[in-house]
Amino acid sequence: MLTNDFSGTRRCRAKPQKKEEESAENSKLESGSQDATEEVHHEVEKGDGHVTRKRPRRAAACSDFKEKSIRLSEKKSVVMVKKNRMEEEEIDAVNLTKLGPEDPPPCRKLIDFILHDAEGNPQPFEMSEIDDFFITALIMPMDDDLEKERERGVRCEGFGRIEDWNISGYDEGTPVVWVSTDAADYECVKPATNYKSYFDHFYEKAQVCVEVFKKLAKSVGGNPNQGLDELLASVVRSINAMKGYSGTMSKDLVISIGEFVYNQLVGLDEISNHDEKFATLSILLSLRLPPTREPKCKMRLTQCICLYGSYSNRSPKQDTHFAYPASRKAKKGL
Repeated sequence: MLTNDFSGTRRCRAKPQKKEEESAENSKLESGSQDATEEVHHEVEKGDGHVTRKRPRRAAACSDFKEKSIRLSEKKSVVMVKKNRMEEEEIDAVNLTKLGPEDPPPCRKLIDFILHDAEGNPQPFEMSEIDDFFITALIMPMDDDLEKERERGVRCEGFGRIEDWNISGYDEGTPVVWVSTDAADYECVKPATNYKSYFDHFYEKAQVCVEVFKKLAKSVGGNPNQGLDELLASVVRSINAMKGYSGTMSKDLVISIGEFVYNQLVGLDEISNHDEKFATLSILLSLRLPPTREPKCKMRLTQCICLYGSYSNRSPKQDTHFAYPASRKAKKGL
């Protein structure tokens, strides 16, 4: 006789016949869930508020797996690791990344780049105007499939020296940083991990230049007659609202690089077709040296360069490095 309650009494079941053992065992899994459901319903009918659910039995995991050997061909068993070609000479790397006919000087893109001195120590962009700096990077063709087709690039270490750097992208609203050697002009796309902080600092300054240009140039809807406070507030607001900008722009920061911004925009007067001349705008003169800023004469030369602007001891035309020569205007979209 079976006891059909949950009072703790042990349930007794008649021992099945030997010939029925196999069929009874096979039916346990199928009937387990149904029995549990019926017992729960029976207990609810008796009015017992506490219901204990019986979990259905699970089939035991199979421990008798069959092994099968598979013979792989030599090609399938080898993992191929793609490596970029290395070249010692910059001109060889430039020639290997050429896509077709091009006007001199050739243009290429740089990823994983580092600007460094002769000992290989990373150095800020601005300091390339004083010392001899070189580039280590993956040189890529001038197209858009950089990350997807890195194998097309050619690795070159310590090439240069850097003769010039420039900022473009004013009309488009997005700064593009270039460095030039005697062999080619290079668009700086992605810095190496250990150079990112250096490049981010310079790119932030380039972004301020582009934003000031947009606020002042009539050709892109700017107003050259606005006041300095209005300009500063507008630039700060625009940069902080940019998607992907992780820093915090402030008026003090814009003022601290005022001379740097002035030099970049004045350099555009020689190559642009804009109606206004930035060199004559009183607001840019105010930004260059606002009344509240005192000259810091006791600062080291390298500190002054990074904070206020740029200096070059390589050319008597001190401001020509801030803009593209006229021959490069069409090539770089200025």
